[in-house]
Amino acid sequence: MYKSASLLIFLLVLFMVFISIRATFPPAIQKDLTVDSAFSVKRAAIHVDSISALPHSTGSARQEFVRDYIINACTQLGFKVELQSATSVRTRRNAVQAANIQNILAGKAGPRNGKTIVLMAHYDTEPNTGGAGDDGAGVAAMLETARALNHSSPLKNDLLLLFTDGEEVGLLGAKTFVESHPFLKDIAIVINFEGRGNAGPSNMFEVNPRNGWAVTGYATGAAYPFANSLGYEIYKNLPNATDYTLFKDAGITGLNNAFIDGFSNYHSMNDKPGNLDLRSLQHHGENMISLARHFGQLDITDTKAPDRTYFNTLGYHFIHYPASWNIILVVLTNLCFVGYILLGFRKRIFKVSSLALSSFIFPLGLAIVYFFSSFLLKIIIKFYPLYKHFDENNSYNSHWYFGAMAALAVSVVSMLYWLLSRKVQPATLYGSILFLLVILMNLMQYAVPSASYLLFIPLLFIIPVQCFFMVRKLRLSEQEFKWRLLNFAGVLPAICLLSPIIYYGFIAFALGENLPFIAVGTALLAGMAMPIIFQTFNYKLPLVPVFAFLCAIAALIAAHTSAGYTQQHPLPSSLYYSMDADSLKASWRSDFSSTDQFTSRFFQGKVDQRSGTRTAVMVDAPLQTIPAPIASLTTDTIENELRKLSIHFDIGRPGVNLLGVEIANAAGANFVSINGKAVTPVTGTSPKYLTFYAPGEKGFDAQFRLMQGEKLNLVITASSIGLPVTSDFDINYPPGIIPAQGRSNSTQVKKHFSF
Repeated sequence: MYKSASLLIFLLVLFMVFISIRATFPPAIQKDLTVDSAFSVKRAAIHVDSISALPHSTGSARQEFVRDYIINACTQLGFKVELQSATSVRTRRNAVQAANIQNILAGKAGPRNGKTIVLMAHYDTEPNTGGAGDDGAGVAAMLETARALNHSSPLKNDLLLLFTDGEEVGLLGAKTFVESHPFLKDIAIVINFEGRGNAGPSNMFEVNPRNGWAVTGYATGAAYPFANSLGYEIYKNLPNATDYTLFKDAGITGLNNAFIDGFSNYHSMNDKPGNLDLRSLQHHGENMISLARHFGQLDITDTKAPDRTYFNTLGYHFIHYPASWNIILVVLTNLCFVGYILLGFRKRIFKVSSLALSSFIFPLGLAIVYFFSSFLLKIIIKFYPLYKHFDENNSYNSHWYFGAMAALAVSVVSMLYWLLSRKVQPATLYGSILFLLVILMNLMQYAVPSASYLLFIPLLFIIPVQCFFMVRKLRLSEQEFKWRLLNFAGVLPAICLLSPIIYYGFIAFALGENLPFIAVGTALLAGMAMPIIFQTFNYKLPLVPVFAFLCAIAALIAAHTSAGYTQQHPLPSSLYYSMDADSLKASWRSDFSSTDQFTSRFFQGKVDQRSGTRTAVMVDAPLQTIPAPIASLTTDTIENELRKLSIHFDIGRPGVNLLGVEIANAAGANFVSINGKAVTPVTGTSPKYLTFYAPGEKGFDAQFRLMQGEKLNLVITASSIGLPVTSDFDINYPPGIIPAQGRSNSTQVKKHFSF
């Protein structure tokens, strides 16, 4: 009886893990809508097809088509359209990013003549992707939202649809808007929509400081709210940025939304309309239109309020409350734990020595999980080096590895406690686990206070249940079925809260260096569920550890059998042609150290390994007749013992989509301005490299400053999309191979100049 009951409860735990994750999937597609005021994913998908059929990077001819498409659509919907054209310049560390950008602003005034609600997405892409997810879905959702709003009651506030340019090349369109547009002072909130993949729920992952007003509005207005404070706490400590980053830095309230599943398609030629999960587009659109209506009808005076803690539970049930409550609930949890420990000593369940020794077991288990996960990750990358061709090594079959890592974590922790349970009482072992969880809760309250709910909410359920068992003197291994159900009920909040967090943690960090930390998170959840696992220890075999280990092996086998590449799941391949116009030498180059079916034709084993640069491998290539970029001195003056030069840069050949200018001097030569826009050093560093995107046929001007008597030495690289046609090699990508992001599928010509 005990064995069958414990097995049933364990299966119930697995079922609830599945349900809690499954409930977070995007809402179902609503295909047969007849109400004009509703968001239609079918109509939005038509926009995605038109916008994302081909790559349309900043300055490309295809981007002009997309720009005209958006302008025409907004004009037909009665919006007043403005094209904001400018040279945008942004300094990041020791480099300058610049581009000629064109933002599209489509506005409609409300009768209140009050604040402006901004819906934002970017309409540029990386050079080698159609960008259906990033960010065709956001643009299409905005156009469909605008259409649906035309069939609704007019918004009382002004509405601005902001389609930014240059997001992929340094957030340059957003920077231009924030720096120069008069609308900025009237903006109440910016709601940005992004895609880091092509699937998954539309997650609100970033808000502004003093986010109470925005979070409350999101909770009230979003049709399917999906967000949690932990995501915000993590994201603000990452180097990542989106267009909304610049608005947040300017003090503007906002909600940043993105789906992140399908990460293997991010910035890939495989990010095409046919691969976009329409449920994600539906989620984007449902939240977009409902938020526009909510904020559009408010009488807005102040958009800042004290921070709130927020999270989902069991799907789209959204909970939020003042973040100031967290410290009260943390203190309450600490008091409950102290009471639990004192009760354990009073009932002679705990002994100081055994509890103290047991307190080292769970940290040891977490350390073992981290070590094994790190080791397994290295083995995976070693045996499957082509995974490095993806962001964070995240190939199409990575979900199998996530399952293997999670199962391995459960196996390690449960096996460790199975071995110890023969000598130490399970109640003592679990008390030591709760002790570590309480310590972690207090650390989280100090470091990431808005996320401490992840531990104090489960503990506030688990601890009272365990106290009840102590009072009733119910041993974990001898409980009746009704008490086992109560045990399960105590652990259930931990399952519902943490399972989706762990699941999306695996998706967010993929097979990168942070993956072992997500495995440790799985081990923490297994520790919370240890009362359920303890009950399975009545079997002669360690049921849970063996079952979890077999699941890990099965997942690894499934990953191996799905490790190949097809037209549906193609392999990104890095290859570009580089020519030095001074030495008249050329080479084929790749950013990946491992060759594939396509690049092996070019390198044929004659690879010059590179170190200290982004280029991984290179080999001599046939010299082509390709015009080099041109730099012409326009002015050269001396002022206060400083030499000031103005130089005009020309692309040299049609089709150049970027010019790179490197200051080769070892001395203190600096960029002063680009097309009249000042270059501002960051943290006192002097930028030495400029990347100018979309320079156009006329090129651009740059001003430099250096010491009198010094020469300015420049290395200029002109890059265009596509490989040069050659009789020596077939430059067409075979089926199942696509260009990788970055410099892949480009022709680069370098030339030195001295002034």
